[in-house]
Amino acid sequence: MRISMNHHYERRIGIWPAGWDEDGDLFCNQRYGDWPIKVEQAKLDPWAKPEWMLLSYGKSAKASSHVEDKFPANVTDENVRTWWRAASNHSGEWIEVDLGREYDVRAVQINFADDGLFLPLPEGAKLRGVLHQERWIDETPQPTRWILEGSTDGHQYFVIEDKSEADTDFPHDLVVREEGFKTRYIKLTVISLPYGQAACVSGLRVFGLGGGNAPDKATDVTVKRIGDLNHGCKLERVWHRLRGRVGICAAQALPQLSSIRRERQNRRTCERSGCLCQGRQFQRQRHHGR
Repeated sequence: MRISMNHHYERRIGIWPAGWDEDGDLFCNQRYGDWPIKVEQAKLDPWAKPEWMLLSYGKSAKASSHVEDKFPANVTDENVRTWWRAASNHSGEWIEVDLGREYDVRAVQINFADDGLFLPLPEGAKLRGVLHQERWIDETPQPTRWILEGSTDGHQYFVIEDKSEADTDFPHDLVVREEGFKTRYIKLTVISLPYGQAACVSGLRVFGLGGGNAPDKATDVTVKRIGDLNHGCKLERVWHRLRGRVGICAAQALPQLSSIRRERQNRRTCERSGCLCQGRQFQRQRHHGR
């Protein structure tokens, strides 16, 4: 997955359910991004919906401090290319998400971000490699330590996960509580990060059950191709009806996409759409046939 904020080749590895369709073409299901899914030791339905929904998208957030253009709200915008950055690297900087009301929370994902971390080489160290692959491997332990808390009222907090003395250095971590717990506020307090960098979090993602009814299927929606050579699409007359919803699964809601998919019979390409979030621009992916 492309980030390319600190370096042109900055990437993350994504894993999605995959399979072969009726025409023998390989596909992967990215409709719900990297939401938590249950993986059984058996054949998995690649189109199965996740059991837990994303509860934190677009929710308000506040922090102990932040620098210009690296706002607390960036942790809930579902964009890996934006993040919150604390104004200092002092222990105890924190970020908190307000879900708006109590939810049955089952998992919290913490995604730390890299923000221009350029360190001088230690004395005596030498870069090894060729051309642009020169690097130095640091074997010094650099743990990532934090405390994750929840609260129903914003005053009394309980600990969800305490990694204040952890020896691991996970830049991405997933805290799972299958039995669930009730909370409205999720607060992350950063104790220390590798190389003493300031706290930077691109996603504080909360998953669970909303307790309400599932939204109705989207209707009266128009899909327009941006251009003959551009594999993007534009949705019209839909977003004003999505209050309280993350978005729509376009492949299920929009019959017009079927005609676009059928072009692969002549052009040997297959275009698949995913979960579209309100207020975001998307490029529909082009998959080459065999």
